[in-house]
Amino acid sequence: MDGLGSTRALSDESGLATDRYIYDAFGQVLTKIGDTDNSYLYAGEQRDINLGLDYLRARYLDVDTGRFVSRDTFEGFQRTPVTLHKYLYANMNPVNLIDPSGQVASLELLIVISTIGTSIASSIATFNSLQRNAQKLVDEQSDTKPSALPSCPKTEKDLQAERTGTKKPPADDPKSRYQWVTDNAITFRIFHPGAASAYRRRSEGISGQQCSYDRHGKLITAGPAAGTPDLISPEFSKINHFFADVLPGFKPPINADWRKYHAQPQWAPQNARKAPANFVTSETF
Repeated sequence: MDGLGSTRALSDESGLATDRYIYDAFGQVLTKIGDTDNSYLYAGEQRDINLGLDYLRARYLDVDTGRFVSRDTFEGFQRTPVTLHKYLYANMNPVNLIDPSGQVASLELLIVISTIGTSIASSIATFNSLQRNAQKLVDEQSDTKPSALPSCPKTEKDLQAERTGTKKPPADDPKSRYQWVTDNAITFRIFHPGAASAYRRRSEGISGQQCSYDRHGKLITAGPAAGTPDLISPEFSKINHFFADVLPGFKPPINADWRKYHAQPQWAPQNARKAPANFVTSETF
């Protein structure tokens, strides 16, 4: 066969050529030597002897006219006008292209695959770069160690006493040491299931502390509802917080299993050094 996959010769068991074929650009047989039955000819595709048409999956090609006999269902590529024609074979470039699908010339298909592959590769590279940047921030900051973070007030009432205003001052109030996070219902239910309220302590560094309270206003120090340290606080960088603190909870072997998540030293609840009497076990929930 030739570079397009067209059958150029057939041989017998001894390797001697018994048949030879010469085609025009679109597959019409100009010269045939030999009489061996063979239906696989131009571009290696099967020719229907009765119809005189080549079967290209989505539709048939008339090699006498170099056109498909039915309309292309593929819309084509806006940036490649020739692909918008509904009956052309191989974009009118049969010397270099083939169309085994009956819908798109092989080069265009390779371009599409290459473009998709490049986009995916670029996205993966960006994703990995963001992960590395987040990890670098964590590695460079000594205050991400749990021992450097403040513990939480024993009760929600004590916490409120440290806040400005009354029950729920705005989260962006610069005078408030604690940010109210319970209002974000979806995130709250995922990361603190069973807690009645949760707060994030504002930090001067990149890391932060979380404080969760039960319906009696007592600090939760264990179980899925317990607050965990933020290696990178969202106040410092939301994107780095996602890669350092959120995403790892959904990656194997953790997969949002909070017992496993909390078993990791960096996310183990350690907010209760001032409140051991308020210990709430995971069996409560």
